[in-house]
Amino acid sequence: MKRTRTKTPAAAPTLLNSPEGELANGIWPKSVAFWFGLGYMALYVIRPWEALFPWMMVLRPERTWALATLLAVFLDKRSRLRTDGLTYSMILLLLVVGLTVAFSIDRANSWDTFWPFLTMAAFVFMMQAFLTNIYHLSLFILGYLFILSLYFSKALWEYFVHGQHRYTMGVIRLSGIEGTFGGPNNLAMTLVVSLPLIYLLWNHKEYLSASWPDKWKVRLRRFLKFHIPLTVLALVLTNSRSGFLGFMVFLLLMWWGRPGFARKAKVMVACILGLALLWAAIPEANKGRIKTIWEPESGPANAQVSAEGRIIGFLVGIEMFQEKPIAGVGYGNYIKYRVENLDGLALQPHNLIGQLLGETGILGALGFSTFLIVALAGCGKLKRWSKMEDGADGEYLKELAKAMKSCIILLFIMGGFGHNFARYNWYWTGAYISASIYGYRAFIASRSKNARRLKAGAAETHMS
Repeated sequence: MKRTRTKTPAAAPTLLNSPEGELANGIWPKSVAFWFGLGYMALYVIRPWEALFPWMMVLRPERTWALATLLAVFLDKRSRLRTDGLTYSMILLLLVVGLTVAFSIDRANSWDTFWPFLTMAAFVFMMQAFLTNIYHLSLFILGYLFILSLYFSKALWEYFVHGQHRYTMGVIRLSGIEGTFGGPNNLAMTLVVSLPLIYLLWNHKEYLSASWPDKWKVRLRRFLKFHIPLTVLALVLTNSRSGFLGFMVFLLLMWWGRPGFARKAKVMVACILGLALLWAAIPEANKGRIKTIWEPESGPANAQVSAEGRIIGFLVGIEMFQEKPIAGVGYGNYIKYRVENLDGLALQPHNLIGQLLGETGILGALGFSTFLIVALAGCGKLKRWSKMEDGADGEYLKELAKAMKSCIILLFIMGGFGHNFARYNWYWTGAYISASIYGYRAFIASRSKNARRLKAGAAETHMS
């Protein structure tokens, strides 16, 4: 009797499985586009040509690396160009902001502002292409946190060792290592918006590294233990009131997100104790500035002027909107129009809504609102899907959705204190949501394929 060979059924896939052959040593993605993308992210955040190595400017490293990343995406057979709701909403936003440039009071000035926004959006599309599963996405987020660790470590080194800081609002404040995002408030925004990502990976570090060798599991835990206090220290030293409020909102979101009264109570107690210890460790000068949030007279007069300036910036933006409601004064022309036509002050709005309505009018507001609605709807979709999964898979998908939603909420809160419409975190978070949706669908398809293989294997065994 002829013996029939049977196929060994594949192991049941889990949410963080990558397709066979896509990982080196069971950890690292083999995708060239993934690593080029991570390298571009490092250049975009650290921007070494602005302060660390000015000689790099002549090499145009950001543009050169972006083109290399684009080429890697096209050549990488694993990359997939996606056309989902977030892609379309991003394209719509680019089109409407482009229209405001066309109808701007100063097209040249608008174009100089719009070009960096356009290149940032191009990277968003590239991220959507090469982040093809949830494991790759999780590792990419981990890579982003590693980049921030390098950035914060260098900033703190310069602060403590070389005394590099900014003295504003009557206090010494930690600044970044470049000019674009290095201001104390901008740095605080970077710190606050990264907190949900840190929280996600800390709570699920065992799940993420379940298949890793032991030495890499230990390294992951050590890195997160180093990164968390580093982030809190840097946030305190920025002396940013908006950063402090953002941190409080983050704690509130984490408390609200815990299921059941007992867990909520534990998180609340932990938050209160943590804040008490943090407040005790904060220098008096820092406390005085933070107190101006609820006691304006407790700090220097310029702190109150700064707070009032944000309100005035909002009102000036509304005035621009009333004068040019359709397309605003043109993206990037807030200061120019304010100086020439309103109160004559060469100041930014320091307010998201004032900036958005004043510079881009109804067109920009509709485009940005559409992007936010689609992104939040994507988070809701992921949360609903998580209920269909058992155990660690469902929990991780739910927490991933919560982390992305928390990033958007925190950005919106921080937008009350800074004109962050063009801030990369909005749109990178959109790419993460898109990758999560695509990755989950790929996981479902893989599981269905695995079920068919198991069924075919069982049938073949029965026939033999």
